Amino acid sequence: MAIKSFEIVPVPVSDQERAKRFYRDVVGFERLREEPMAPGQKWIQLAPQGCSTTIALVTWFDAMRPGGLQGVMLNVTDIDQDHAALTQRGHGDALQPSTTRTATDGSCGSRPHPQAAIRRAVCRC
Repeated sequence: MAIKSFEIVPVPVSDQERAKRFYRDVVGFERLREEPMAPGQKWIQLAPQGCSTTIALVTWFDAMRPGGLQGVMLNVTDIDQDHAALTQRGHGDALQPSTTRTATDGSCGSRPHPQAAIRRAVCRC
């Protein structure tokens, strides 16, 4: 078996519409798909523009509590600018700026790489 990529990351939420508005209108994700699944359930899938990895806003996994997603890392161009913009919109607690060191050339060497860690309960939906 040759796994090529991660495609969909489930994000547990209690209110899919509110979470959709947050990820689309505040964070800037594109809505890729939205359709009914079962009574009272929808499949809502979003992604950053041009990104192949997507998120699905889920309410149906009992073991996945809303706001419980932790440790997700997003690559960003300017974390300080993004954090300031979210803070201005009242969502400064959504991203936790950090810098990690990553190997980018396949060697053991590494260089700083800006990332944003989604804080626990990014969208308290």
